[in-house]
Amino acid sequence: GALRVILTHALFSRAPERFTAEIATPFMHALGDLWERGELSPAHEHAASEVMRRLMHDMLGMLPPPEGAPRLVVGTLSGQRHEIGALFAASAAALDGWRVTYLGSDLPAPDIARVAIDVGASAIALSITTVSPGLPDELSLLRKRVGSAMSILVGGQQAEAMASAVRQIDVVRDVDAFRGM
Repeated sequence: GALRVILTHALFSRAPERFTAEIATPFMHALGDLWERGELSPAHEHAASEVMRRLMHDMLGMLPPPEGAPRLVVGTLSGQRHEIGALFAASAAALDGWRVTYLGSDLPAPDIARVAIDVGASAIALSITTVSPGLPDELSLLRKRVGSAMSILVGGQQAEAMASAVRQIDVVRDVDAFRGM
């Protein structure tokens, strides 16, 4: 509870883009470092990540898009359960004037494609944190379902690994690079 109060205060005491750059991103990096060094239990890491996930989701809901904004679908593919990066991308896109449809984590490519087509998305943004044997096939299937006119932007720890496996996707190295696209 105390962590949520502190982070919520930090969100409302600065602009959303400053919150993401100055608080959320460094906080998540520090959390990961503490977990890797064994100074934080998995349960504590999950609890703190959940607080940040909820706060980022709330922030996304507070960023109404301008009239006529381009549409972006954001989420993660099957087997990708870590969604913080996707939430960061969704928030950054909303701040840049996109109308974001956020799908969450662990969805099959046909479902993501169906939503993207139904909402008339210009692009799909995905976060990839782990590589599984079927992931290149899922990305290829997504590309096939949405066609070549819709951009597929991929970020996350394992995005680079997918660039060589799947053609016609754009790898985004971090949120700032994503915002510059």
